Amino acid sequence: MNFSLYKNLKLYQKITVVIFAIVLLTALSLYFSSNYIFKQNFELSIKKRLSETLGVTHSMIEDYHNRARSALGIITLTPEFVNAVSSANVGYINEFLQVIQSNLLLSIIEVYSKTGELLTRIEAKNLQNEKYHTHPQSSILKDAFTKLKKSCDIEFHNGALQIKAVMPVVSQSTFESNGAVVITYPINHYFADLLRCITNTDVMIFNPKGELAASAVLNLEGQREFNKFEFENDGFVKQHHTLPDFIFDQRTMKLNEKYCVARFNNQSYALGFSALYKSDHSIAGIIACALPLEKLYEVQNQTADFLKLFLLIVVFITLIISYRLNRLITAPLSILTQKAQIVKSGQIDDFNIPVTSHDEIGILTDTFNQMTFSLKMTMSELTKTNLLLEQRLYEIKVLYDISQSINFISDTQELLSKIIQKTIEAVGAHHASIMLLNDATDELEVKVIQGIAPHKMGERKIDFENPSITGTLAGAKIKSNTGIAGAVFNSARPLIINDTENDTRFHKMPETNYNIDNMICVPLISNNKPYGVINVVNKNGGLKFGENDLHVITSIANQISLILEKVKLYEQSITDGMTKLFIHRYFQARLDEEIIRARRYQSTLSLIMLDVDHFKKFNDTYGHQMGDVVLIGVAGVVHDLIRKNIDIPARYGGEEFAVILPETDIEGAYRLAERIRLEISKKEFEHNGKVVNVTASLGIASYPLHATAKLDLIARADLALYKSKENGRNKVSIYEDQ
Repeated sequence: MNFSLYKNLKLYQKITVVIFAIVLLTALSLYFSSNYIFKQNFELSIKKRLSETLGVTHSMIEDYHNRARSALGIITLTPEFVNAVSSANVGYINEFLQVIQSNLLLSIIEVYSKTGELLTRIEAKNLQNEKYHTHPQSSILKDAFTKLKKSCDIEFHNGALQIKAVMPVVSQSTFESNGAVVITYPINHYFADLLRCITNTDVMIFNPKGELAASAVLNLEGQREFNKFEFENDGFVKQHHTLPDFIFDQRTMKLNEKYCVARFNNQSYALGFSALYKSDHSIAGIIACALPLEKLYEVQNQTADFLKLFLLIVVFITLIISYRLNRLITAPLSILTQKAQIVKSGQIDDFNIPVTSHDEIGILTDTFNQMTFSLKMTMSELTKTNLLLEQRLYEIKVLYDISQSINFISDTQELLSKIIQKTIEAVGAHHASIMLLNDATDELEVKVIQGIAPHKMGERKIDFENPSITGTLAGAKIKSNTGIAGAVFNSARPLIINDTENDTRFHKMPETNYNIDNMICVPLISNNKPYGVINVVNKNGGLKFGENDLHVITSIANQISLILEKVKLYEQSITDGMTKLFIHRYFQARLDEEIIRARRYQSTLSLIMLDVDHFKKFNDTYGHQMGDVVLIGVAGVVHDLIRKNIDIPARYGGEEFAVILPETDIEGAYRLAERIRLEISKKEFEHNGKVVNVTASLGIASYPLHATAKLDLIARADLALYKSKENGRNKVSIYEDQ
């Protein structure tokens, strides 16, 4: 094909030809495919409409189930009605049921005595049909009388579909059946008419034999029954009096087809089918929704014709508009082409084309104008990027140093102090601290603090057991909803405060005697829950904290959270969950270590074994729960009297405890054991408003006085314990060879 003619056209002419060709091809494609497209969309819309209608229909049937259950519940749980059934007071029953039946559309209410005698039947005039009456010997009535069984199900009985619900009338004094109440909703023509009014779609109901049981469609004679249906299947039209097997197989009771086209009443209908299931999941009937197709086909054809005409008009208008617009659009392109040649020669500084429009060509022109500026800014951006890269490299170095500290520092307090110092160095601050939540008091407490350069306080570790050596900030604490720290803790979001003086949230601790000008506060989070904060205070040189500082501190806060989480898991692994003392395995390991240390440095070591007196009898008398309270109390006494971070208390097993006393001779161990014994005997436990006391027996053995091996030391401390028990309990005994 020769394209020389096309090549010789001007740009606006080429664009016009291309646009017209595309529009023409698209219009022709739509023109010839419109019938197929409309047919597919038409079928999909019909199926969707039928599916929605069937859904509403099932909801209506379920609503009838619920109405029947609710009504039966109200009826059978009314004491006056129960007494009326028991005494066969038909007058009261009729008066009572008339009120109930007025709220139940298209329903029949039957009341039977416990002997199966029909006491009364309340039914609308248009429902006086024996098909819907309940037989006195039916299984549902027998189950209600003998098994007090209630039920609500769809039945096909006497050639009619019906929703039947039954509930026994139970005597509140003897819990025996006085009778039963049955509510029946006939699935008949009135039911189909009601569904048509709600769904605005014709409804047909077939029984399990495939026969038409109810219909909202009238035939030419104004009747609801049809002599035959013509169903389309595989391109063939077949006449049937009932639902054919390709739709509903009566032998297997299986619904094979959900949608089909049928002809009856001299009209074509689109039918959607859905099964009505009984409580045992068997099919009780089939619901069909019918849409007449003639009017729908007429609307479809009219719409398709309109679309075809519309496409022709669009093609013609497009040809005219594209020609005129292309003349206007392409005119500035020649100017842009000339200026682009200047850019090609390298004269970028002088490149400045006036922008005369805001369309794509105007945007293109403006883009060329900005090219020079963008190139000039590139070097500046590269410089900033290098600075940011250096900052990120420094952050990586800080995190690397912290990770190395984790590997080589075992003491948690020392490790946190090291991390805090690295934080101060990383962001150039005066000092920093870690505050953790005390669940018991709902307060944030200072656990570690570093820096405080203006006052030359140096490194400080907060020791709550020895507050006299921790300086002015020992035990500093605030409520978890107070100050900047409280705001960060509760929101779990970090804050940068560069002007604390004008921030209403700022709360200065009374323990501090220095000014806080600015600060960063970042939450410490574990399992998506905050448990503390890290505070970094006063940027060096009077500068302000920025986002880079926040990024560094947030990364370090994640490391701190990881460390504290590991510490928590380790403490849980070596601590008894109930008494909070060390577990037996940890006790054995630490006793080995302390004996080795005592042997190496030629020091003494004592071991106390403690047993609660008559604990088994106490458990039998007051219960195991009270026994646990006693064990927790005894453990608390031991924990309060020993030396913190020196002595090692453990739950040895059951009600027996042990305390390792490093560098303690037998006299010191005896004094501590006596204090423990005395405090346990004085401790009061409340049970059912009364005060209960317990006592304990203790035994002591010392290294190397009594034994040099671990097992011997434990055995001899245990022998001393039994000596205390033999001598009347509530005593402290020291091991003796005899």
